Amino acid sequence: CTWRIFQQRLDHFAPGATTFPQRLCVYDAWWRNASLSGFKATGTAPGPIFFYTGNESPVDEYVNQTGLMWELAESFGALLVFAEHRCEPKSHGAFCGKGAARNCVGYCTTAQALADYAAIINDLNSGPERSAVVVFGGSYGGMLSGWMRMKMPSVVDGAIAASAPIWQLATTVTHETLDWPSMAISRGVSAAGGAPNRCFDTLRVAWPLLEGGFRSAEQLQLLSRRVKSCATLRSARSFTFWAQEAYFLLAEGNYPFPSTYIPSAVGDGGTLPAWPLRVACGHLDEDFGLRLEGSLEELNYTVTLGDLKVSVDWSQLQSNAAQLSAQQLQPLLRLAEQVTKASAVWYNVSGTEKCWQMSQEVSQPISSTLASPDKAKCPACPACDKCPVCPVSRCTQIEAPCNFTGTVEKTFAWTSIV
Repeated sequence: CTWRIFQQRLDHFAPGATTFPQRLCVYDAWWRNASLSGFKATGTAPGPIFFYTGNESPVDEYVNQTGLMWELAESFGALLVFAEHRCEPKSHGAFCGKGAARNCVGYCTTAQALADYAAIINDLNSGPERSAVVVFGGSYGGMLSGWMRMKMPSVVDGAIAASAPIWQLATTVTHETLDWPSMAISRGVSAAGGAPNRCFDTLRVAWPLLEGGFRSAEQLQLLSRRVKSCATLRSARSFTFWAQEAYFLLAEGNYPFPSTYIPSAVGDGGTLPAWPLRVACGHLDEDFGLRLEGSLEELNYTVTLGDLKVSVDWSQLQSNAAQLSAQQLQPLLRLAEQVTKASAVWYNVSGTEKCWQMSQEVSQPISSTLASPDKAKCPACPACDKCPVCPVSRCTQIEAPCNFTGTVEKTFAWTSIV
């Protein structure tokens, strides 16, 4: 692969000559005349271009993980191009001074990104004869590929969009589609995903047990020591939030081979094992002695573990933990230990962690964790009259951009583990 820089316009929808360097990875060893690959074309017509519409990570990861493009390119005589998304580490300009990339990213919109890729493709196709272009992408990158084919059919001849919810928008999302991530995770920790069903059954009731069983300061100290928290937990919810968060990431990286993709994209690097959800479930494939009465689907049930009894009625949780001794909580501590080991498949992918940072408070308001932008130094948001509205809440000074006012039935997401 040869790394190149394309000088990209900062704003495609307003006058101005400001540009930024956009990174491309180009591989042309297999690129040849289209007729040599069996296409009905003139003798000088170039072969196709396979173009990866980069998404929310450094493009290096997609070069190394997008096997389909590499597998097809030689037989098709295709030029491979991987484009880095604007505002990723090596594809951005100096917007408006120190802190601008974090505090005001009004130019980082899907519309601008699509225009970026169209500009690159048009530049590649600026010769006397045009190459057919097929765009590839996965997840958000797949959405960009799908939208390019829909919105720019004169630029793009085809799109292969994997795991791309192109209609998952504010006006089209449904309860069912919103629930899909949880359902996919649940499938991965059950027999359908190659894991033992006991893993799925345990995780569904583990969270209320853990939150109901450790409430007093003494109980939280017991939990903190057993799960190797770096600091004493302020609540059992800090632990369950930490443990649950790993499953979405493990599901994203649940490949049948070892992979660096997700750890490099959103973690600290390292390599996940093949089928990491199955590996995590290996720590939960035992009979912990859980007993369930009632209906999980109706969120009205009681679960017992040894002498601990926890009752759940929709949003209300009651337990007898206050009456139990440290010895009586040993079965629950064993469950907590195994839940920790399962989540550590993600958190300790580097193999170097000695304790876990679990005590971060959850649901912090945006204003407490992010500095407010200096309006005098940030570009306008949106960047021009016809630009899409800035999608970043801190850029528009809105702390609660989600304004869903509908109702969600009780069974929403409760057939899943998170």
